[in-house]
Amino acid sequence: MSHPKKPQTYIQQAGKSQTMFLNEKACQIMIALNSVSETTITRLANMAGANLGYTSNTLLKAVMWGFVEQEKRNRETVVKITPKGREIAVILERAMEKICKPSHS
Repeated sequence: MSHPKKPQTYIQQAGKSQTMFLNEKACQIMIALNSVSETTITRLANMAGANLGYTSNTLLKAVMWGFVEQEKRNRETVVKITPKGREIAVILERAMEKICKPSHS
């Protein structure tokens, strides 16, 4: 007897085997980065209310998708949102606003 698969929200790009799962925290990370254009991973984690490990893993996926660029400066890693990432962040922010908006009866 097979068990039904859990529904998952993801973006899948043709020709790439990577899957970027989008949940509320991942969306908040992208939206927060869009608000500052560039910052450190630690600061971004604080802005998004996410732990550092989760933020780092989310950003690695975002780099693979071309949404974010990373650069070492001294002993810190600075992350920058790309034009493609900015487009995605705007879409995510609009979607989050609609999802979180209280419904009026």
